[in-house]
Amino acid sequence: MAGTVAGDLAGGLILGTLPLAVPAHGGGPLLIGLVSAAVTGWWILAIPLGAFVDRRGCGPVLTVATALRCAAVVVLAAGALRPGAGVELLLGAGALAYGLASTGTDIAAAVAPVRLLDPAAYDEVYALLYVSSRVAGLAAGPAAGAALFAVSPTLPFAAGGACLALSCFTFVRLRRPLADVEGPPPAAERRRVWAGVAVIRNDAFLRPVAITLIGVAMAEETVATVVAPYFRGGHAAGPWMPLLGALRGVSGAVSIGAALAAGRLARRFRLHRVLIAVATLGAFCPALMAIGPGLLTVGAALVLSACTEAIWVPLVQSETARRTPAHLVARTRATITFIVWGSLPLTSTAAGALAQLIGIPVTLTLASVLAFTSCLFGVWWPVITGTGVGQRHH
Repeated sequence: MAGTVAGDLAGGLILGTLPLAVPAHGGGPLLIGLVSAAVTGWWILAIPLGAFVDRRGCGPVLTVATALRCAAVVVLAAGALRPGAGVELLLGAGALAYGLASTGTDIAAAVAPVRLLDPAAYDEVYALLYVSSRVAGLAAGPAAGAALFAVSPTLPFAAGGACLALSCFTFVRLRRPLADVEGPPPAAERRRVWAGVAVIRNDAFLRPVAITLIGVAMAEETVATVVAPYFRGGHAAGPWMPLLGALRGVSGAVSIGAALAAGRLARRFRLHRVLIAVATLGAFCPALMAIGPGLLTVGAALVLSACTEAIWVPLVQSETARRTPAHLVARTRATITFIVWGSLPLTSTAAGALAQLIGIPVTLTLASVLAFTSCLFGVWWPVITGTGVGQRHH
């Protein structure tokens, strides 16, 4: 937890500061967008990176990847704080290195609890990891980075580097206990990069869940893409930015409670019922927002979207860990991550283009239809056909 929180806080400090530092020194939106794409683009290689984690072990990957992030911060700071000839090269190289290291760290940190803990604790542990990531990386880090940048442009990078050094130190200490429980994968599995795909395809629980999450994740990304111009259009005469910020803050706060309650909900109401309900609510979010850009509809859609994600992320991660052989956990989790998040850059681009051509309400409605379709052929299908695949694996 210490290593994860420190690393996520560093990411929030540094990546939240770059959009402020680059324009302050003459960079434009294109450069900011390219830096962002360089950081997130490595998720396209999530599956082979998952295979690498399975082969090498979580401890070595966490140590080396965090050290690489520390080096990348130095390069990013050099490009953001002292622009001149070659600044684009420095920012691009730093962002690529940081993105690669962060992807590897995320996969390994999510697998480490599987190596160290009893399966009964997975729900709560993954909920805590999710909450810490959201708070540190999306709230505390960017807010602190903006405040420090206002004092001195070097402070956010110095603070981020210190956080990464702490993260690296904690992961070095974790390497020994991980080495005691991690063994080399079976020889037949070492070269099977796509073994995680086979696990999901052959598992009667994970397969419909993965199908469902494709549409639900696209729907939530559509909401996130169009909500600002949509809300602005309905509140052009008033202070729409503070209002939207307040709605996002409320949704984030409520989602923390939802994540922490995920395990209790799964135990009380049974896992497959919770996932069906959560997926259905997530599919309904765009349709709810399409009713109109009012405070009530937008606020309710944002809260529902945040809460559904906060519940299904830890539950799906923990159940994936329970159903997967230990030497394939990283590959299987990376496969689900790729399925869910790998399509988001294309989704956001398509959603923005459709909103421009046919209007935001129609785009939101189409996103909801897509999400309900994925629910139909995903988690609803076993219920409709009576195949009974909703039982929790032991």
